Amino acid sequence: MVNWKATMKQSPVARLQMGALSIRFEKTTLADIRRAAAVGDIAHHGDAGESVYWLCYTNVGVKQIERIWIMAHGEMGGSEHDVTDVSAELLPSGSVTKDCPALPKKLKPVVLDNSLWIGSSQERATSKLGAPSFRKDSWRSYDFQAKMPGNCEGGNFDREASLLLHFRNGVINRLYAGQTTSC
Repeated sequence: MVNWKATMKQSPVARLQMGALSIRFEKTTLADIRRAAAVGDIAHHGDAGESVYWLCYTNVGVKQIERIWIMAHGEMGGSEHDVTDVSAELLPSGSVTKDCPALPKKLKPVVLDNSLWIGSSQERATSKLGAPSFRKDSWRSYDFQAKMPGNCEGGNFDREASLLLHFRNGVINRLYAGQTTSC
């Protein structure tokens, strides 16, 4: 939940594209991704409302190395561990590790459905998303909140979606995207 007004009229992001694999928030499971990648282990930390499951991959490219975490909130992701969040960052140096193996070539390129990713320019982000809901220093947050059709104790569901971007030298070097729907 954000502490500022969500100003986006539509969700800033609904899926992550990894090669031909389309990862939809709250639809695709961590097991689906693990099967497609044929590498990586689903990790877990915490319990109850603080529980999180994730897969980590290292995207080694010609010009840069990225660390990507695909996460399922323990409660909001359900028992099947539906993806609720994605986080990525540009690494100044580094390599593949046992807990963050190399992203398979078949799952490249990686891009959000709004065509932004690590390395995208700030101008491109502004062109695609418009004004952020919140900004502080090098961070820009694009936030959406709405009621969605459904039967939630006689009312509709609440959907929250956020895209948080960090810029260094005019390009995205870190990002966080997530979506949850709840009563």
